[in-house]
Amino acid sequence: MNIYEKIQHESRVAKAIYGPFNSTHEMYGVLIEEVNEVFDLVRQNSAKMTEDQKIERIDKMVKELIQVASVATRAANELITNQIKHQ
Repeated sequence: MNIYEKIQHESRVAKAIYGPFNSTHEMYGVLIEEVNEVFDLVRQNSAKMTEDQKIERIDKMVKELIQVASVATRAANELITNQIKHQ
């Protein structure tokens, strides 16, 4: 599965579980939460990590970035198709 397929899959799964965003405030909150999770990983001091820890950190960052892209894609699509209830 390429990166774009992973983003689409993540978006479909999240929408199936949670449904459309209830508002633009919820949309923004979910997006910021995902961005903050990436930032938490960025702030980790890699100089003190083993190579295995660095690889694990990178894998986690990729997963979180896929989630960021998924939320952003889903939000844009829901805005375009008027699925977000309170704009």
